[in-house]
Amino acid sequence: MLATIVRSSLAAPRIVTALSLLVALLGTGALLGARLDVFPDFAPPHVLVQVEAPGLDATQVESLVTRPLEDVLGGAENVEAVRSTSSQGLAAIQVVFGRGSDPYLQRQVISERLGGGSALLPPGIGPPQLSPLSSSMEYLLHFGFTSDRLSPLELHDLVRWTLKPQILAVPGVAQAQIFGGESRERQLWVDPVKLNAAGVTLEELSEAARRATLISGGGYLETAVQRLVLRAQAPAESLSALGQAVVATPAGVPVRIGDIAQVRDGAAPRFGDAMIGGHPGILVETSTQYGANTLEVTRGLEHRLEILATQLAPRGVRYHPALLRPASFIESAIAKLRNSLLVGAALVVVVLLLTLRDWRGALISFGAIPVSLLATIWILGLGGLSLNTMSLGGLVVALGVVVDDAVIDVENITRRRRAAGASADMRSLLLEASLEVRRPVFYATAAVAVAFLPILMLSGLQGAFFRPLATAFLLAVGLSLLVAMSATPALCALLMRRHQPRAEPAWLGSCKRWQRSAITGLEPRAAPVLVGVVLSGVAGLALLPVLGARLLPDFRENYLIAHASLRPGISLLETSRVGERIAARLAAIPGVKSVAEQIGRAENGQDPDAPNKSEFEIQLEPSGRATTGQLEARVREVFAQFPNQLVEIYSVLAERIGETLSGNVAPFSVSVFGPDLDVDDEVAGEIAALLRKLPQSGTVRLQVPPRQPELEMQLRPERLSLYGLQAAEVLGALNAAYHGTAVAHLNQSDRSVPVVVRLAAAGATPDEIRNLRLRGRDGALVPLSSVATLEVVSARSLIAHEDDSRRQERGGADRPRGERPGSGCAEQERVRDSTRAVGPRHDRAARGQGARGLRAVPQSAGRDLFGARGAHRRDAVRECGSVFCQRLRTRSGRRRRGGRRDCRAAAQVAAERHGASAGAAASARARDATASGATQPLRTAGRGGTRRPERRLPRHGCGAPQSVRPQRAGGRAPRRGRRDAG
Repeated sequence: MLATIVRSSLAAPRIVTALSLLVALLGTGALLGARLDVFPDFAPPHVLVQVEAPGLDATQVESLVTRPLEDVLGGAENVEAVRSTSSQGLAAIQVVFGRGSDPYLQRQVISERLGGGSALLPPGIGPPQLSPLSSSMEYLLHFGFTSDRLSPLELHDLVRWTLKPQILAVPGVAQAQIFGGESRERQLWVDPVKLNAAGVTLEELSEAARRATLISGGGYLETAVQRLVLRAQAPAESLSALGQAVVATPAGVPVRIGDIAQVRDGAAPRFGDAMIGGHPGILVETSTQYGANTLEVTRGLEHRLEILATQLAPRGVRYHPALLRPASFIESAIAKLRNSLLVGAALVVVVLLLTLRDWRGALISFGAIPVSLLATIWILGLGGLSLNTMSLGGLVVALGVVVDDAVIDVENITRRRRAAGASADMRSLLLEASLEVRRPVFYATAAVAVAFLPILMLSGLQGAFFRPLATAFLLAVGLSLLVAMSATPALCALLMRRHQPRAEPAWLGSCKRWQRSAITGLEPRAAPVLVGVVLSGVAGLALLPVLGARLLPDFRENYLIAHASLRPGISLLETSRVGERIAARLAAIPGVKSVAEQIGRAENGQDPDAPNKSEFEIQLEPSGRATTGQLEARVREVFAQFPNQLVEIYSVLAERIGETLSGNVAPFSVSVFGPDLDVDDEVAGEIAALLRKLPQSGTVRLQVPPRQPELEMQLRPERLSLYGLQAAEVLGALNAAYHGTAVAHLNQSDRSVPVVVRLAAAGATPDEIRNLRLRGRDGALVPLSSVATLEVVSARSLIAHEDDSRRQERGGADRPRGERPGSGCAEQERVRDSTRAVGPRHDRAARGQGARGLRAVPQSAGRDLFGARGAHRRDAVRECGSVFCQRLRTRSGRRRRGGRRDCRAAAQVAAERHGASAGAAASARARDATASGATQPLRTAGRGGTRRPERRLPRHGCGAPQSVRPQRAGGRAPRRGRRDAG
């Protein structure tokens, strides 16, 4: 076959050369239009659902919103995992599907299920919203705005209603989240004294405001010759008009809204803020649409923003560009590839000119390199693959083989022509010279290709990352071999037909003779040489455990992400104050270019972060005086000066990879699953104490934060009936006083402004809340403390779920850049061994960075983490690799349904292990589980019509062993809600 290809190329050299030029042109076009991204799409298809639940705490959000939607969404076809976080006023549910699923089809399935699930939500809960479909990297461009003229309310209006539509109009931008500023709303500040004096209720006032702002179509008027559309303007579009709206007319005297309430424009309650360079401002975070060209979209967005910035400058608005710009990573990778190509091509030309002393041979070898690489890019584009850091890395790795293929043929042809003289037949000489070196080169290339083939068979995260690298390498090597067998002989036939090469340089002959003598001298000593090679190989293998293993190396980036968490319950103002001090000290470090901070969550954002959490985006500018590692060390020193918070610092790429796949960026983590959050905390505390004793464990943190203070109100029904009050009236007054009740929306040109009723003179201390006045049946003012008990309690600030089970997690935190971690396999072995004794009472999972986790069964029977017996026996399979060490698998690959028999068996084992008291407790749990239907429900698989066991654990299980299965990590977790501090 090799001879046929070379012979055919020599028979039609002009056609082969023309085809080579055509392929190069196609490759150039593919390169110019290629989809460029930071990383390949490493995350499986996933959907993030968010639901706003104003006024509800984490426990109420969990029971009223999260659990009903989990029941609806978890039964969708091909669901791998369902994760959620419930926090104050927000439920974020992430549904992860199997790799290879169509993301658009899965979003359609989730949308259809949400259509029925919305009916399960109580009144006052916002509709479920799907987050936009974005790339795995998600980040596109972060930028900010500050102003010394505009107020936070005016600056937010400008960005929200003027700039955001133009940002989203840029092709490829999926989402734009706004942090900071103040959101405008039309407020009715009701005076309780005037309200009671007028003899109207808060509900009547709210209804009056709703009627005054109602917009209704008027229809049309049909005449004999024309039709006139009747358009009714909203009667209360202005502040004064809204104040003139009538609430009631007791005794014939109209009571207007303005008589009992102050109508004004104000700021809505804030759940987040932003600081840019230590100054209040607005931070905008944009994300990339799925399948978009990150570099092209970034440049298009920057061009649009530069035009807008020139228009904003006269208004006193300053534009802060590129606070976080992942496209820089792509440009850096392309620049390095370009430099490698230029250096390689230059070396080829220099070597050929020195050895062959022939510009024709140098031109032929030089031309083969871009033809091979452009052909590779063309085929990658035909396959729908993007150019990213991994595929570009594959091209760089293949560059050595490509250059070798380009040089060997030309050098051997020149040598054979020099030896044969001018009288030799050119075609026969070219054929013999090409085949002489092509066969051993082909075998060597095949050996290298076989070494890369296993990478194509990797699955999960490893496959998603390294398959593009192996694909690009194999394509480049294979096409380079084809070019060397076709285009190179054809060009030699055209350019060297009448040219006789010059004599070989004397220094090159001396080098060849020295090499020949060295090989001849070693030939009789083959056995010692072979022994030395084997010993060197063994020594190299012996060093592997010492070197450690990681999925990905430390990335050389100029951006850092720092997550800082104060204690839950800290106010937004206090978090802003601390962040301002930190940002000022960071900006004072030489080499820190910019510092931006986002606090809490964005307006209608997808982050379930509380006001005590903030994220710093730090842009570094390394120089000869300070490297990136030294600047990172100084950044860590600044955060160490604020000891009352937990800080984690990561590079941007590492943070996105870990967070997207499992919601956890730590090198390893241990999860605790169970229905009782208090027991979860107890077990997690025991595990944390063990993890802190492990070498290289770093800072052990708590994923779900500790409790925060809440003011709990318990209504007293007998007191409500005594004063003639309804529970809805009390709760409505409380909501109006401290949150605000939205009663309508005003559409003003291009914006919608909510109309909110608020109760004035509401105190800000627990004692003042107890004195909140309510109007009773006979018109008397009743303090809230007369109909309810109020107590400051400790409550959950965030509740995490995974597959319908509550989850608590402990993990090892970040390490400074350049610090060598231990072996990923050894780390997880130590974690597993250390936590083995904490097995009873709960499920557990142990996972490494980006790895599939290990789920254990409920351990009330006292079994160890990976133990199993009886009908639930599992085989522990050890797979020592850089990503995960162990995987538990079942013979059928499915979960076994629990039932009454399993519960009784667990109770019996518990009684034998722990005595009568433990047995009684287990029996009680078994009875509760049986009574509540602990048997795993079935669900329909969809198109196949088959039924399979439900994936979720029962909520009120008896603690009996039910399943051991691999826990697959994947999909984008609700951001930063899974990095909560302890």
